[in-house]
Amino acid sequence: MKCNVSKEAVLDFILRQLSFLYPLNNEEREGLEPALDDAWNRASHCFSCCSNKYFVQNGESIFDPYHGGQYTIFLYLFSNSLHQHNHTAASKIYLLNRALHSVDLYHEVALPAIWRLDHPLGSVLGRATYSDYLSFAQGCTVGSIGSDYPRLGKLITLAPGSYVLGKCVIGDCCIVAPRCMVKNEVIPPFSLVFGESPHLIVKQRDASYFSRHYEGIWKDPDQLIEKIRSNPSI
Repeated sequence: MKCNVSKEAVLDFILRQLSFLYPLNNEEREGLEPALDDAWNRASHCFSCCSNKYFVQNGESIFDPYHGGQYTIFLYLFSNSLHQHNHTAASKIYLLNRALHSVDLYHEVALPAIWRLDHPLGSVLGRATYSDYLSFAQGCTVGSIGSDYPRLGKLITLAPGSYVLGKCVIGDCCIVAPRCMVKNEVIPPFSLVFGESPHLIVKQRDASYFSRHYEGIWKDPDQLIEKIRSNPSI
């Protein structure tokens, strides 16, 4: 992955930011590098699946820590990798991300390997089952109702201000419209979803509609959709 600064400089950048908010003690500063390497590789894979020019150029993924969206994703990946390494600094990296970007991506939540965001201020992605090619924008909420958690298929777009709550199953290749609230519902694949539960409006669309929608967002959307159709996740 191409970056305008070194990996070591990115870590120093994070530590300097933490020093003003949630400083790490000497013990927490030990053992950060394996998780950083892991996050770096995960970010490279994630960004390489995008077709946006800010994420991929000439077939190579790009990471710019001064790009707010990329840095949001990277800080989540770093906090989650620290969590997987049982490192106590995970919670502080999560809190730094929340403070800097006004987005709640808890380090214990398992976001997919491939996902993107666009101006995610005010979004909360809680405990749920997520699949690859997730995209969300500002003011989105995914969360539980009681002990029931949502399950999201592949190629899901959460438009600004949308909610997915409780015992929901969102099939592959669905778009949840702005300010839509889905609660305890099953949404079939290849659907547009409007309104608020229990009075949702669900409109089915063919694969070509979604291919046009994802042009300029994900790499090779036609091939991606055909692959998902032959191997559905939910």
